[in-house]
Amino acid sequence: QKARDAFATISKSCVRTIEADVMPSFLRSAQYAYVLSLKAKEARILTMGELKAVRVLAQGRYGQILEVIKRDCGRKYCLKVFEKTKLKKELGEEAWVEKMVMQRDLLRSLYHPRITNLSYCFHTAT
Repeated sequence: QKARDAFATISKSCVRTIEADVMPSFLRSAQYAYVLSLKAKEARILTMGELKAVRVLAQGRYGQILEVIKRDCGRKYCLKVFEKTKLKKELGEEAWVEKMVMQRDLLRSLYHPRITNLSYCFHTAT
């Protein structure tokens, strides 16, 4: 019990020191501002206006795969575009949504260096 009490006292002292001496400068740092900007981007939903289409990589039954560039950082991505009208017509009004959610969830759960991994997922009216 004495050892546990001693640890609790030391722990509280360490936390007070960090809060008084380290945190104020960290909260003003460029690194913290950068982390906050990344967290803010995480919460935003990507839109088509933030992507620039470069070329069509493949054409499929329900749409296309495009090479796109994200405008804010210049990073290249593959964009899988589905035509909702074709999906609804062939799969039915509700089944197409289930198929898209299942595909999204599957891609979200995978990570492999040789597979194109899911980075973003969004939909538009069409």
